[in-house]
Amino acid sequence: GQRTLAHGYVTGAFTVDSRDFGAGTGLNDSDGLISDTAWFYRPAATPKTDFGLGLRVAKYDTENNYLQTYVQPSLRANYSFRSKTQIFSRLGYDLRDFDGEDSIGSTSAFVYELGSKWSPTKRVKLEGSLYKDYSPSVVSGFEDFNRNGVRGNVSYGLPWWGLTLRSELAFEHADYFSTKQGVTSERADDYWMFGTTLSRSFAVSQLFTGDVALFYYLNSNDSTIQVNEFDQNFAGMRFGLTY
Repeated sequence: GQRTLAHGYVTGAFTVDSRDFGAGTGLNDSDGLISDTAWFYRPAATPKTDFGLGLRVAKYDTENNYLQTYVQPSLRANYSFRSKTQIFSRLGYDLRDFDGEDSIGSTSAFVYELGSKWSPTKRVKLEGSLYKDYSPSVVSGFEDFNRNGVRGNVSYGLPWWGLTLRSELAFEHADYFSTKQGVTSERADDYWMFGTTLSRSFAVSQLFTGDVALFYYLNSNDSTIQVNEFDQNFAGMRFGLTY
C-alpha cells in the first residue's frame, strides 16, 4: 500500500511466508512474518529524487533451525531520470537474533539493493537489480545463508487480446553459515533461474483487477555439497487479484 503526502509518500507491506513440505523430503517447514514500512520525502530543490527511511521487521520459525527475528533499518532513495527511467536503492543493516542456548546468539551485517526500471516504449518494460540479503535455510539444519545476486526481467505488451509476455533471468551466490555455536558450514551454492510468463489482466469490479498467467521456469543449482545440486523444470497457472 502507498499513501501520498504533501511532499512525498508512505509505503507499507506485510508478507506471510509459509512452507509445508511433504513427509520424507528432508526439507524444513517454515513460517515467516515480514513487515516493511518506509517514508519518502521529495525536497523542492531536487524534485526528481525521493529520500526515504525504512524499517523491515521479521520473524521466522523454521524446523531444524532456531527461531529467529531480525530488524533492518535502511536508507532508501528513488531517482526519476526522465519520465521513462527510474533508479531505486536501499542500504540497510541486518540485526538478527537466534533463540537458543547453543545458538550463535546474534549477527549483524549490511544489506542492499540497487536497481533500475526503464520503459523505452509503451509496450516494453525492463527492470534489473543487484542485491544482498540473508535467509534461513529450508534444506540444511541449523544454517542460514548470505545471498548475493543479480536479477532482471523484460515485459512486452502483445498486440493481441491484452496479453503480456514476460521473461526473467537471475543468478544468486549463497554462502552458508551455521547458526549453532562451534559448527562450521562447508556449503556454498550458485543458483540460476530462467522463467517466462504469458498473462492477461481483466477488470473484476471498480476496486479489483484480476490476473491470470501461464508460466514456465527452469532452475539449476551447483553446490559444494553434491546432494544439494539439482536441475528443475516446472510449469503452471497462477491467479492474482489487485486492489
